[in-house]
Formats: sequence, C-alpha cells, structure tokens
Amino acid sequence: MTFRDDAQELLRAAQHVKSSKGDLPVNVGDLARETGWSMSTVQTVLSHVDGKGYLAGVSYSGGDGAVENIGRDTIVYFDGLTEAGRAAVEGGVE
Repeated sequence: MTFRDDAQELLRAAQHVKSSKGDLPVNVGDLARETGWSMSTVQTVLSHVDGKGYLAGVSYSGGDGAVENIGRDTIVYFDGLTEAGRAAVEGGVE
C-alpha cells in the first residue's frame, strides 16, 4: 500500500464514521476503529499524507482549539480538503 492508498482509506473511514455519528465530530480514535489500524498508524498516516499534500486542508482540534500533537481524542476535520488534495487522493497522484 502507498500513502495515497492510506489517504483514500482514511477518507472512506471518515465518511463512514461521519454518516453514523451525524453532527458529532470525527476523532482519531474513530478512524482507528473504522480502519482497524493502530493509533500510531493513524497518527503517522495523517501526518504523512497531510505533509505530502494528499489531505491538504485537513485540520485538527482538541475541542478547545488547535493541537500540537495528534492523539486519540483529536478531532479531525476533512471539510477544508482542497480540490487539489481530493484530486491527488482520488486520481492517484504520487
């Protein structure tokens, strides 16, 4: 698997979690449960794919503001994902 594949998996997981949680935020723990990945894998993939621009526009919050370290309860917002980020994930740009 490539990090692009991982980004696609995270987006699918986030969409599934969001549809089941309604208006509640999606956090890193939700993504770990949905993907079956460990917390550290989710954190690594989020950091890497965001750094590569695959998930450019993704933001994180601890519920009361920005966070420095991504943890289990960190809320992940995919709403700001740029069109370029979506195209990279969906189109397979490496």
